[in-house]
Amino acid sequence: MPSTDWISISKSEIITAFSINGSKNIKRIFMKKIILYFILLLAVVIGLYIILKPKKQSLPNVVIIFTDDQGYDDLSIYGSETINTPHLDALAKSGMRFTDFHVASSVCTPSRAALLTGCYPDRVGLPNVLFPNGPYRSNPNVGLNPDEETIAELLKKKGYATAMAGKWHLGHKQKFLPLQHGFDSYLGVPYSNDMSKGELPLVKDNKVVEVDIDQSLLTKRYTDFGIDFIKSKAGKVPFFLYLAHTMPHIPLAASINYIGTSKGGLYGDVIEEIDGSVGVIIHELKNQRLLENTLVIFTSDNGPWLSYGNHGGSAGVLRGGKFDVWEGGFRVPAIMSWPGVIPSESVNNNLIHTMDILPTLIAITGALLPKNKIDGVNVLSSLRGGKMNELQKRIFYYFGGSKIKAVRKGEWKYVFGHNGGIVTEPGIDGINGKTNRVYHEEALYNLISDISEQDNLIAQFPERAARLKKAGEIFELKIKAEARPIGIDQ
Repeated sequence: MPSTDWISISKSEIITAFSINGSKNIKRIFMKKIILYFILLLAVVIGLYIILKPKKQSLPNVVIIFTDDQGYDDLSIYGSETINTPHLDALAKSGMRFTDFHVASSVCTPSRAALLTGCYPDRVGLPNVLFPNGPYRSNPNVGLNPDEETIAELLKKKGYATAMAGKWHLGHKQKFLPLQHGFDSYLGVPYSNDMSKGELPLVKDNKVVEVDIDQSLLTKRYTDFGIDFIKSKAGKVPFFLYLAHTMPHIPLAASINYIGTSKGGLYGDVIEEIDGSVGVIIHELKNQRLLENTLVIFTSDNGPWLSYGNHGGSAGVLRGGKFDVWEGGFRVPAIMSWPGVIPSESVNNNLIHTMDILPTLIAITGALLPKNKIDGVNVLSSLRGGKMNELQKRIFYYFGGSKIKAVRKGEWKYVFGHNGGIVTEPGIDGINGKTNRVYHEEALYNLISDISEQDNLIAQFPERAARLKKAGEIFELKIKAEARPIGIDQ
């Protein structure tokens, strides 16, 4: 506090003031002194505020919420009449809903590898699902190569705090777990919840802390972990939270607060609990005054597991689901919100996919791109509501394992002749149904006029089909030549 001696008034000043103008002058002297005092005090307060106030965080926080086996039609804003998702609907209202958003594979491991690396799964050596115990001729000792650079690793170099909650499924050995791929902390399951019956482990950082966990509590536990992370980093450093829900992969489970609350049965209960989780995350971001500077992304790893019937979700008018090359397997719901950057209540009809997320985040944060080649592109301009002509010309390849099964450019999609499945008898209440293996003839579809892929136009447009087929054949050879090795735990 500054000294106040300077505002004292001497006897001679008072006598002079009265002798000249009387009492009015003494008041004027007092007022001048008091005003000067408050000006000085205000300057001190402002100076202290400038020195002590938290610096405004220029880099945005990033939250990616990734569900498992959720269909295109499984949100009320995407058309579901039995599942109510008010928080995700509100998120879409505050930002952008995507109608043509794709994943890089219609099964778990490859899709997750593509999201985190910005690459087609075959490029990073993970075209197939990983299993912990080596069934289906799989190797249980492999995972995402530590040499690959993930979103977490790249953002960490820019000063981000990073955390993951949920399903990893990119290698269950310690060498491949999230902490070895750029995450500061982790709580979740290392693979799908149906892969070690009765022995599903819960991993904290690099250690198994529980076995045979209560799956009905997973969504809440992941959410609580995310909330604690947000609270611990709020106002200190920018952060990246990757929340990869185990659900709605079978076996389904919801907490007691959500059981029996949805018109969509247990599957609806599960989705509505995830929606509630989104609401809790958004509420905490608001409480911490972070929402205005946070990019929130919500999407799914692939389409619904249709053979599980009422436990498998819906792709709506889209054909097929999980495992399939059809749109129901690759096209998923996606919502992004970033107030002041992404226009509110907007709809994006461009062909965008999960591999675009990494390079877009790099552009947003100023981080460096991976040293190795990636396949995604920066779509920030499209997120801002701008037009990107290159998205109209881009080619998207639908992989099934290491084989390209379809090729898309603009509204046209060419499908190679291939072996696939057709669900002939959907299951019920967690019991798998029946799927017949069939051969699908090569086909050409116009996805604008025929989003359900029912009208094969290959006879009318053979040259267009031939060009797309050739593009697929060339790219398959190219990516095989450029593929990098899978990680191996010796």
